[in-house]
Amino acid sequence: MIRGRRVVTPAGTRAASIHIEHGRIARVGAWLDPAAGPVLDAGNAIVMPGVVDTHVHVNEPGRTEWEGFESAARAAAAGGITAFLDMPLNSIPATTTVAALREKRDAARGKTSVNVEFIGGVVPGNADEIEPLARAGVRAFSRAARSRAGRPTAARKSTPFPAASGEKKSITSSSRNVSPVAPSPSAYAAR
Repeated sequence: MIRGRRVVTPAGTRAASIHIEHGRIARVGAWLDPAAGPVLDAGNAIVMPGVVDTHVHVNEPGRTEWEGFESAARAAAAGGITAFLDMPLNSIPATTTVAALREKRDAARGKTSVNVEFIGGVVPGNADEIEPLARAGVRAFSRAARSRAGRPTAARKSTPFPAASGEKKSITSSSRNVSPVAPSPSAYAAR
């Protein structure tokens, strides 16, 4: 349990106890709630949900020397980011197929200290991969256009995409347009 005098909740900042079960937030209760185990007293420090960064370019595999999952996750955690979404088009392979998504997940396994989710890439020629990527769990899609040189380049507008799971997802190149990109904090607590 974490107990703090300034816990940020949807209802405002208040003294509260955060009950943790199996490494997840089970509920936020009253300051005086009894503890089932050890208590971390946060005192007057602010206790708040972490930030979700919806636009991170991790270049692993393929260009890990630029930035891999381990360094990206450490940097995110140091800045208060508890989850990020990896953009699809800078790594080798780009996350435009389910096989590439598996490769990205394998590359990230055991290297991250924060929650990592993935964005699928939409490029000319991978239309048959969109539904399988959605079913495989990508949280959003980023559409790329072709430059004059024939290389993918970021598109400028967002296109809604009805995901196979029924969950609303977007095709986008801007983190401002991705909605929703990940489950709500209460969904993480329920996992």
